Parts: sequence; C-alpha cells; structure tokens
Amino acid sequence: MKSRSLFWITVLGAILLLVPSLVLAQNITGTKIVGGTGTPDYPTLSAAITALNTNHGSGTVTFLIDGDLTEAGSPEITDTALVGANKLIIKPNTGKTPTVTFTTVATSGNKSNAGFTITGNSASFGSVGNVTIDGSNTANGTTQDMTFAINDATNGRYLIRLSGHTDNVTIKNLKLVPTAIRTASASGNRTYGINCLAMASGAADNLTISNCAISGSSTSAFYYGIYKPDGGTVPVATGLTISGNTIFAQHKGMSIWWPAGTTNIYNNTISMLGALTGSYVQNSINAIYLQTWTGTCNIYNNKLVTLKATALAQTTLKPLYGILLYNTSVDAPAGQTANVYNNFISDFAYTGDAASYPSEINGIAVDAYGQTVNVYHNSIYINSANITSNPVYGIRVYDDSLQTANLKNNIVVNTVNYDSAYAIYRGAMTTNCVMNSDYNDLYVAGANANIGIYGATKCKTLANWQAASGKDANSKNLNPANPFGASGQWKSLTDLHWVSAPSSSFAGTFITGYTTDIDGDARSASKVTMGADEPGASTAVEKDGSSTPRAFWLEQNYPNPFNPSTAISFQLSAVSFVKLTVSDILCREVATLVNGQRAAGNHIVTWDAAGMPGGVYFYSLTTGELTQTRKMQLIK
Repeated sequence: MKSRSLFWITVLGAILLLVPSLVLAQNITGTKIVGGTGTPDYPTLSAAITALNTNHGSGTVTFLIDGDLTEAGSPEITDTALVGANKLIIKPNTGKTPTVTFTTVATSGNKSNAGFTITGNSASFGSVGNVTIDGSNTANGTTQDMTFAINDATNGRYLIRLSGHTDNVTIKNLKLVPTAIRTASASGNRTYGINCLAMASGAADNLTISNCAISGSSTSAFYYGIYKPDGGTVPVATGLTISGNTIFAQHKGMSIWWPAGTTNIYNNTISMLGALTGSYVQNSINAIYLQTWTGTCNIYNNKLVTLKATALAQTTLKPLYGILLYNTSVDAPAGQTANVYNNFISDFAYTGDAASYPSEINGIAVDAYGQTVNVYHNSIYINSANITSNPVYGIRVYDDSLQTANLKNNIVVNTVNYDSAYAIYRGAMTTNCVMNSDYNDLYVAGANANIGIYGATKCKTLANWQAASGKDANSKNLNPANPFGASGQWKSLTDLHWVSAPSSSFAGTFITGYTTDIDGDARSASKVTMGADEPGASTAVEKDGSSTPRAFWLEQNYPNPFNPSTAISFQLSAVSFVKLTVSDILCREVATLVNGQRAAGNHIVTWDAAGMPGGVYFYSLTTGELTQTRKMQLIK
C-alpha cells in the first residue's frame, strides 16, 4: 500500500514539474492599474495584454490607464477566452487624461504596421472580442479623456486594427492622433485611424465606434479615418454602428464594404483634407463610401463639411463625393435598402490643376444595382472654390438596372458656373431603373450651369427639367443662402441650419417614418420644411414660449467662418456647473471661455482669436457627464 501511494505521489510531482501552469496560472479578474506612478499592476499596456493573453480574462477585466504610456512593438489581444461573460475594458483611471503613444510598430504578423491590434484569426477557437476601449475617465461618461497616438513615420499605418473574428468590440470617447505615420505612396502604404479587416476566420459582428475624434491636419492625417472591408472571399459582419465621431482624413472619412443586417451611420462630422504629400491618390475621395450592403443601411444626421480634392499628377479620374452608395450586379443581391437623410453636405474645395485634371464633384451619388435608395431631407451646398471646368453634381443617380432612387425634400445648391454643373443628374437609365423625385429645391447660381440633365438632355431651368423628366412637379428653384446669415436663410457655408424660419416656399411634404431633423427635433406632419434642419422645432426653448430651455444645448457659433472674433451661444435647463473650451485640430485645448456655475437660460460668450493661427477649431460645452462639441473655422 505504501509503495502504491509513493508511486502516485511521484507521478503527481512529475505532472506539477512538467506543467506548472496548470496550478500556478491564475485567470486575470477585476480591475488592474496600468502605468502611472506608485506601484501599478502592470507598467505598460503591452505587459497587461501579454498577461491577459497568457492567463486569460475571467468575468469583467478592467485595465485603468493611470498615466502617459509609450508602447513599442504593437500590443495585440489574442485571448480567445474573451467571449460570453468574459470582457475587457480599457479606459483612463478616474480623473486621468493619459496619452498612449504607439511607436516602433511590428513589421510582421497580423499586427504588422499597427499600433494596437485585436486579432481573432482562428475559426476553430472562435471570436476574440468583448473588448471596450473607452476614453472617458468616468463611469458611463462621454468626455474624451484618453488619446491613442501613433508615432512611427517609417512603418506606422494603422492606429487601431481589428483582424478577423473580433465580435462585440466598442471604441468610444477616444482621441486618435497621427503624430507620425507612413506617407501613402501606393495601395500597400495607405494609413488608417481604425481598420477592421475580415479574414477567413470571421468578421467583426456588433462593432460600435462612437464619440471618437480622429484628428488630422495639413501636415499629418490618416488616409482613411475608418475602413471596414468585409465580404467577397471573406465573411460579412452584422450590427455596425458608427456615430457621433469627428473625422479628418485625406482620402475617405469612412469606407464600409458589405455590412449586413442593420447598419447605422449617424451624427458624425467629417472633413476631407485631400492628399497632403506625394502624388498618390487611390481612387474616388469620399466623406462616406458604402459599397455592397445587405439588409438596411441608414446614413443620417451627419455633417460633411470642408471636402477637399487635391489634384496631383494622375492619369485617371479621381472624383470627390460627399456620400457614394455603390453596388454591382455581381455583389449584393437586389432588394436591399439604404436611407440617406438629414445630412449637411457643404464647403467643397478643389486644389491643383483643374484644367489638366478635371475631377468631378458629387454631393450625393447613387450607383447601386438592384437596390432601393431613399434620399430625403438633405441640405447640399456646392461652392465654387477653385472649381471651374469640373463636372459638378448636387445629387447624381447613375444608370443601374433594377435600381430605385427616391428623392424628396432635399435642398440642392450648386454655385459652380460651368456647363456641366447640375443640381440634379439622371443618367441614361435602363428601362427597369426608377427615379422618383419631388418636393425638392433645385438651384444653380452660374449662368452657364443647368438645373439638371435627364439622359442626354441638359435642362437650363426647372421648367425644362420638369418637362424632360416628368419629375419634380412640386419642386422649387430658390436660393437658401441669399446671403448666408440673413433672416430666413442658411447660417453659413459650414452650417446649413436656418437663421430663422424661411418663407413658406421651402415647404416640403411629410414622409412617414421621418419625424425628426438633423438635431433630433420633431417635424410636424402639418408643416414640413425641405432640407435637414426643421426651423420650427427647437430644443432650446419650451413650446410655451418661456425663456427657460428644456434641454442642454450648444449652438453653432456665428459668424462662421470668422475673423477675428465669434459669438458662441448655449442654453441650460437648470443651474449647472459648465465648462466651455476651445481646442485646435490636434485636440489641444487652446482656450477656456467658461468654467463655473451658470444660471438656467440662454448664454452668449465671445471668443477673440486675434492671436491664433487660422484653421479649424472645436468648441466643447461640458456639464456633468454630458459634452457637446461643434466645429468652427478661423480665417486669416
């Protein structure tokens, strides 16, 4: 008996020596401090992620970033235990505003050229997901208190990269900064703020990107703000939501391929900077590009302003689009739906040699074989900044079979003085393609421009267009910017809200299911205004006419653009401690205008920017855990 006991003791001892991890390894649980002073649980985010991948997370694991970090070698989450009830949250510690800088990035593997990566590349092990990157330093907060930056001009291409089967990832309240990135000189060198690449192992279901600031400047900007190419030879993902982000990019604000189920893209502010250096331009330049979707895609309440196409030495056409929806006969099956509504699209600019490189400009373009696209209540203003001999289209509907395009309650203004400048364009469509258009405002300012083109027929006036197309019987030909800032007109080139209620000539028609405007204010079934803004609705004042606001609200500054001072208005529903700050395009705070308690009601603050350089600035109003941010432009 003793010898048998001794035998089993010997065997057990051998197992413990050979496989110590079975006993010694412990799952990571609870909250861990990363970086900062004192004695953190992990000195770097890389160390924390290495421990997670080795020992696996159990329950909700929270990494609290306690100070600035410099991360080399591209930390990569590969923990396949992050499923079900097991989750990872990465956020700043309470009250902290850390910057995590990724440098000396990896040059091989799934994390190649990336600052931070989540990889699920094994179909047999399932998803690596359930990860939330939350930049707010309070619980359930909305403030952007954490910055992710990439600083590798030689190899840095992706700030955040999701590879393969990475379900249930949320990226929110985060600032993303391209401190130094690789110059885009070929398709293999393009750079990305957030890149989500489907692989044979799977795609990223239920991806949410919200309230992030993807920064860019005239010297450094990502080529793509957000890029998510699913489908084709790899799986597609469902449940994509992109909302409330501010994006600056060179080439595409966001490029989304093959989303499935219900896709929501809303409340984003996007500006295109054009190519910054070199001579490489891949293809069309887009604030929002959607290709080949299945299910329903909703693109609404977005502000696409300051859209630049930089013309460089090219041999093929590279057009500029506010929104482009694209599908071919070999891609998604017919019968899908996209709803494009309540969007501001304005401030187009062309730089380069327009004569030798006549790039075309499009506000909204529908080129979607077999699909139904509803284009409702959009406000589009195409200005003539360096746009001379370019084909310019406010709303363009291509000649695709089985496509149905419904256009209603849009305001389209095209001020380019050129024979190929149009408010509305319908190509020589096939007989089984339908375009329905009515209750729109179609306006062109140039003497050489045309209201529309129907097939091969150019229509100089609205009456010509109505006769040729048989469309737009109830549409108008009015200028809502005559001039900007006047009573009953739009506010400015970059803010297409009404200064005050316009004339009844801008009355549209109520569309069932479209009951709010770009600000979320209600539209009345008995009185509807064309365009994205409903001037009769307001969150600023109670319906009984009292001066007490019924909601926390930050107005667009006026005038905008400005030089050197501008007025900023905000409303409070109750006595509140508020902070009103101004930041530059790299999210650096440059002025504090209010920092204290204010009474309920309306408030106006003036910012004198006489000592500031010209450019784009952001002003943010914070009260409690609520923050609202708007953009303004200082011209010098």
